[in-house]
Amino acid sequence: MSTNVETPVSRVAVLPRQATQLNEVVETIIEEALECARLKIPPIRQEQDLDILFQQHDFFCTFKYGLADEVGRVIGEYDVNMEEIYLFEPCANPDFQSGEDMPIDGTINLILVVSSPTAGLEAFIASLDRSLTQSLKELPLPILAKYDSVLNAILITKKDLELGKGHAALVTSIFTPPLKVWQRL
Repeated sequence: MSTNVETPVSRVAVLPRQATQLNEVVETIIEEALECARLKIPPIRQEQDLDILFQQHDFFCTFKYGLADEVGRVIGEYDVNMEEIYLFEPCANPDFQSGEDMPIDGTINLILVVSSPTAGLEAFIASLDRSLTQSLKELPLPILAKYDSVLNAILITKKDLELGKGHAALVTSIFTPPLKVWQRL
């Protein structure tokens, strides 16, 4: 006669808690970016509804830069290998003199300078991107309706910077330099 004894399987339910924490972080990122954008417009316009404000090119651009700043801070605090984070616009042209606004792109393009890239950092960025994209789609931003991803994070090393190869060349560009949004002190 044999007796089968089942040992209980322990399942740790940390994934929903981590997702909840990430959603809270993303909410804070968006709130801070909105507050930053509202403070940069005239007081009379600050109380307008978001659907009206997002139709204004300057408000959207300021909001996007606020998002980049907050995302940079969050990523920088997450990984000790992070050294600097830059925002760049691939369509930026220093010779653009028509006086018209540049076309709006909802993608947040970041160059992340790391001492060494890790799978954990890449996974964190992917999770942050998914949560950020989902939350931004809840705002009255028709431009983002078809976006599957809003965060384009490119990891480079100090060695890449020294060699000036690939996206690292953008960091030292004299014509259209990227904007530094975070740096380890």
